[in-house]
Amino acid sequence: MEQEVEQEIERVQVHISLVKEAIALADKLDVLNRIPEFEELIIKGFMAGEPARIAAIITDPNLLGDEDQRELLGAIKAVDYLGDYLRNIEKRGAQMRQALDQAEEYQTELRNPKKDD
Repeated sequence: MEQEVEQEIERVQVHISLVKEAIALADKLDVLNRIPEFEELIIKGFMAGEPARIAAIITDPNLLGDEDQRELLGAIKAVDYLGDYLRNIEKRGAQMRQALDQAEEYQTELRNPKKDD
């Protein structure tokens, strides 16, 4: 039984390490979001401005060849993927902050079991 508890403590410690990595990544994104140049270049320029630019190009009949369409679709997907990636980091960070408290509490309970009277 004691070996099972030790294995569970080790499993929880690995989980805590992974949770802390996700939180650290979310913290880095939070720092980036506070940098005006990041917001201007990536959030406003790429995430908002690039789709509008692509939409304008798509309406140009001179750029509707197959290769051009593939490139434009790839560009649209890039914007979408980056947006999804950033949103997922933010969402996962919030979830992991809650999970960290629970995991650390569980680990403490495993290390210091209450003895029945």
